[in-house]
Amino acid sequence: MAEQGWQEQWRAIMRGFMAVGRVNSGQHLDHSSEQLFYDFCRDCYQLRHCLETDPAVAAAVQRDVQVHIANSPCITLAGAVAHPQYVGQTVIRPVSEQNPPRMVMRIEWDKPDGTTGSEDAFGLAAGAVGEWRTFLTRHSLI
Repeated sequence: MAEQGWQEQWRAIMRGFMAVGRVNSGQHLDHSSEQLFYDFCRDCYQLRHCLETDPAVAAAVQRDVQVHIANSPCITLAGAVAHPQYVGQTVIRPVSEQNPPRMVMRIEWDKPDGTTGSEDAFGLAAGAVGEWRTFLTRHSLI
């Protein structure tokens, strides 16, 4: 994968968020819906690397990325979806609703310590975008 600046990665996240939103609202219903969410999670977690390695980003901001992620449950969970070996097993389970016709995706996970959890996929995506937006705004990047 070619290196890209953090701005392009942020744009990829926003495109992915819009795609996940279309799935959630019923505007995109096909077999690729789950892949759209996996791709969003991968892009969301990849922003960490882009911010830490982009020479245009101030060193103090680069150092703050890991602290921010440690305090950002949605970004952390997106990373777990993108890299399930870090959590144990991560499963995305699509649930269809008839009225309105839309697809609600939930992610479920099992941690090695035996704990389990579940989260609405669109809620997770919105939370991760909000957590990144907070970071980028605090550091005057957007």
